[in-house]
Amino acid sequence: MKIGKILLIVAMVSATIVGCGSNASANEIETPIIAESQAMATIEAVPLAAGNNEDAAESVEFTTEYEFSPEDSDNEWGNGAATVILLDGDSAQVSGAGAGFSGGILTINQAGTYVLSGSLAGRVLIDAAEDNVVRVVLNGAEIYSANDHAIYAPSGKVVIILADGTENSVSDGAARTDNNINAAIYARNNLSITGGGSLRVEANHHHAIRSQGILAVTDGEFEITAPGNAFRGRDGVAISGGTFTLVTEGDTIESSRSNDNSRGFIIVYGGEFNIRTQNDGFQAESSLIIYDGQFNILTGGGSANAPERPPEMRGGRDFRGEMSEGFEMPEDFGEMPDMPRRQGGQGGRGEMPQRGEMPEGFEMPQRGEMPGMPPAFEPVEAEDSVSMKALKGNGIIIINGGVFIIDAEDDAINSNGDIIITGGDFTIGTGDDGIAGDGDVLISGGVINILTSYEGIEGMTVTIEGGDITVFATDDGINASDPASVGRAAPGRGNDRLAIRIKGGTIHVHSLSDGLDSNGNIYMEGGSLFVSGLSMGMEGAIEQDGVFVVSGGEVVTSGSIQNVSGESSQPVIYVSYSEPLPAGSVIEIRDTEGNMLLQYACEIAALMSHYSPPSFSFFTSPAFETGGTYGLYVNDEKRTDITLNEIITYISDDGSEFVPGGRGGPGGGMPGRGNMPGIPERGEMPDINLPEPGQMPNRGGPGGTPRGR
Repeated sequence: MKIGKILLIVAMVSATIVGCGSNASANEIETPIIAESQAMATIEAVPLAAGNNEDAAESVEFTTEYEFSPEDSDNEWGNGAATVILLDGDSAQVSGAGAGFSGGILTINQAGTYVLSGSLAGRVLIDAAEDNVVRVVLNGAEIYSANDHAIYAPSGKVVIILADGTENSVSDGAARTDNNINAAIYARNNLSITGGGSLRVEANHHHAIRSQGILAVTDGEFEITAPGNAFRGRDGVAISGGTFTLVTEGDTIESSRSNDNSRGFIIVYGGEFNIRTQNDGFQAESSLIIYDGQFNILTGGGSANAPERPPEMRGGRDFRGEMSEGFEMPEDFGEMPDMPRRQGGQGGRGEMPQRGEMPEGFEMPQRGEMPGMPPAFEPVEAEDSVSMKALKGNGIIIINGGVFIIDAEDDAINSNGDIIITGGDFTIGTGDDGIAGDGDVLISGGVINILTSYEGIEGMTVTIEGGDITVFATDDGINASDPASVGRAAPGRGNDRLAIRIKGGTIHVHSLSDGLDSNGNIYMEGGSLFVSGLSMGMEGAIEQDGVFVVSGGEVVTSGSIQNVSGESSQPVIYVSYSEPLPAGSVIEIRDTEGNMLLQYACEIAALMSHYSPPSFSFFTSPAFETGGTYGLYVNDEKRTDITLNEIITYISDDGSEFVPGGRGGPGGGMPGRGNMPGIPERGEMPDINLPEPGQMPNRGGPGGTPRGR
């Protein structure tokens, strides 16, 4: 187990933002350095040497890498020195030392290897010395305890080996002689499971497999049902491989120690996970680290089962979308396909989709369908909060790779601290937030498709350095807000601790509220950003309470946007349209030779009720030069030439000038909701083009609410 010292992103990004307040010029905006090893064992953030940054970076230690011991993956057992035990109903024949059978209980009392085969209607007690390692080989074993736990180890380290090519099963009774032993398989010290066989666990009391130390799994095929957890390691859970079909009512894989950040972790290096749970899929009390693996996770009743939220205005706005009919997860996650069994230790595991393929039964929305707003809203009475998140960490979450197919009634990825995503392939449907951190969110790579959500990505800061990201949201697409605050700051008085910073990647946002919404600042420094947002009241493509500074990257929006800071260093264009811009309109900026510089097919009709201007877009590109002339095209028809005489240029699509700051203009007031055709009423969705089933959204060309936990 390795502990990485993390100078928290909280400190890292706050230093970045505090050092780049409303009085900072674009040239003064620097970026923290993220140094990452291939194994992600240490993640170090170097804060800015900003003059007004008086807070030192907080150093917090989390376990970010687990070193498996040799016995964790040693499945060689032979028949030489092992004690061989033949289970026979309510009796057992023991050949060798270290074990005995009496009164329906098989007792193992010393270190060694014990090979179990046959069927036992009773219990196994592993009561060796504290420093002993006991290796239990399940070689075609069935252990059933009708009125108690099935396997219990009060001391010693236990290694369970699933013999290659064998099928094994363990089940317990709903009753207990000792309610503290609340799992079918329970170890009070470390517990490891390995081997090329299979294990089916039917838990009837509470948990299936539990360790009070560290629970390590390196191999095996598992089919588990439980009213509690499938796997629970108090100090930690470490998984390097295996195939898992898990159906639970509690959190499926959990680590629960809460008084030590170096414990209470979950680390996954690989494996294939099919999870259906009423609560969280993965729940780590401290750090949740995923390097690789394939994950198919359904929580609660899925995103379509999320409760409706009443519509409210700023500071308390709360409404939730529904999953579109075209977006379907497997109807019954409980009926998993039969797991292929290995023959002689060889053969395949249960099949998961290959990269780029969708699983059978998982359909993308039909074109023209969008995760919709409910047809009507009624207030929802407060209920006790039940967490139904797919991936949850109370400390930090780091995802370095993997394939994720998530349908969550609650958040898909949630941290009470910070989230770092450096890679992975994500297909997400959620009834609440796609990626949500109470601290800071950093994305530097991966393919992220959030196909339905309330809010897509949110944190106190959201920093995007790379990746290919698509977000559909009924509220804000990307949001920077403080979960401890209520309401918004007055315009121009944003919290400098809060920010959205885009440095790289390709980002498509489609929102029924604000595409990007920061209760602090927004910094556009690189990458490509395309936003389809509304132009109604306070809802638009981009909104911030502080400053919006542009120093690099390319942006195209349809929908209202607030004023860019005059301290921006890259030219920007605001275009006001003389007529409403319908959904599906292809807008382009070309140079004088006709070369396309920017192109975007807006997904949502951009309208501003009956006030003027009715609709407008925002453009910026590293190709823009002050003094240069560019052409505006809509649906391949030239509208006007635009000459950039200043860093910020305002122009109408007929070539006339429009004055910013009026009602409906950039930085202007809030027009009322008019009755213009094409403006959706609440409960109605605009016509939005979504990908055909099995296809991912086209990202190449045309194409603040405090959060509860």
